[in-house]
Amino acid sequence: MIKFNLVEITPEKADEWLQKRNTENYRNYKPSAEYLYKKDMKDGNWLFNGDTIKFDTNGNLIDGQHRLKAIKESETTQKYIVVEGLDPECTKTIDIGFKRSVEDYLRKFAKMYEKGATAVVKQAMTLARGNDQIGHSAANQRISNAMVIDTYNADESHFNEAAVFCREISKQSKKVLKPAHVGGIYYHLVYTLGIDVGKVREFFDRLSSYSTVGKNDYFTKTYEILEDKKGKLGRSGADIIRAYRRCWNTFVNGNTKNLIDEDKNPSEFMTFSNKKVKVTSTVFAI
Repeated sequence: MIKFNLVEITPEKADEWLQKRNTENYRNYKPSAEYLYKKDMKDGNWLFNGDTIKFDTNGNLIDGQHRLKAIKESETTQKYIVVEGLDPECTKTIDIGFKRSVEDYLRKFAKMYEKGATAVVKQAMTLARGNDQIGHSAANQRISNAMVIDTYNADESHFNEAAVFCREISKQSKKVLKPAHVGGIYYHLVYTLGIDVGKVREFFDRLSSYSTVGKNDYFTKTYEILEDKKGKLGRSGADIIRAYRRCWNTFVNGNTKNLIDEDKNPSEFMTFSNKKVKVTSTVFAI
């Protein structure tokens, strides 16, 4: 018989279940998932939403390992519906299918939300943390859904502006420049580092149209690098962000022909994250 109970799960209870009822290890442990859950619980962002902790007919935990670990480590008590007596075979269907995303949430609850803004937020937060990386998942950067939502709400108009701008630039570049990449870098340069918006817009406009001072100028070369990524060469995220960085630093240094070599010209080169920026769950702060 399947039983349902609403339970206040204490850290002690979570530890007990993990020690005694998590013997089958249906799911590989993911430290990044536990970290995000634990942070949201500690910060008070974790709310009861009807999610369940599941046990099979043998008493084994089959869904909820990371949440129980987060309860234990955060030393908080959380409310869950506990389901017991499930067929062990049901694990084949757990978490299979489409999940609601942060974008789904904001499109419903943020009245002025612009499509793609959540991807801009994640990329901007990654750069603001001092990580010159692009295309990495939010989980790898330890950015929780609650942090993305709070950060978006703290500067909604500017993130929406970046989302609109990056769509225009991507379209102008025939989709060679990815919206999330452009939007994240744009927001970071303008609103985190305080660089003149006109200068940043000029940079992306020239890069997306690549009709600059000559056929072999640095904008054309950068565009070709990014276009290769769109094709079959499989350039990495590190290759992509390096291409944007080199082009940007060449642009701000007034070079009209050749890309700055970041290894040979370290005095002229700066990363996008040349200022250490503290990121909280609600706002960027320099």
